[in-house]
Amino acid sequence: MDNIEDSVPLGIQQLIDAENDGKIWLNSIPVVNELLDDLQRVAWHARIQQAKHEITAHKSAYLVNAKISELVQIFEGRNPAYAVLPWNTDPHQMKAYITKQDDYWGDDADVTHDDALPRLLDCCAAAATFGVESLLPDCPEIFRSSKEQVLADLSEQRYLAGALLMGVPVDIFIQMVG
Repeated sequence: MDNIEDSVPLGIQQLIDAENDGKIWLNSIPVVNELLDDLQRVAWHARIQQAKHEITAHKSAYLVNAKISELVQIFEGRNPAYAVLPWNTDPHQMKAYITKQDDYWGDDADVTHDDALPRLLDCCAAAATFGVESLLPDCPEIFRSSKEQVLADLSEQRYLAGALLMGVPVDIFIQMVG
């Protein structure tokens, strides 16, 4: 009889190896969703602190950019705590896929391989920043949103970014998040 590992599909074997090595499996929609949720929480709390004058706009931007930098390292496979696929590390895969998403970026967007990941993550974080701003008392009426709309916008941006990071359709990403 063959070795049981020889009959396990490659993706499943990589998941098993990651767990045995104590690594977080990045090829998991719930893991990606959680990472993006954390990014939005950082942006949300930073903007609230800024609105309360507890931190400056510069400090708020720094906190968000630091989180984005951390996530770029994770999604590029440069964080040893995470097990990744070639999808993440080969610039001709994930980053190329993200740059080609004209429906997301628009036809005239000049997205490059180098800035695709940080820009995508920045868009995800911006939903939280703008969400807080739309709830502030001094927000112009035209830009105001309800709390429910803000939460829906946060989810939508997180799901869009997550689907692009995973290379799956948005509806599949949403189904897998639960």
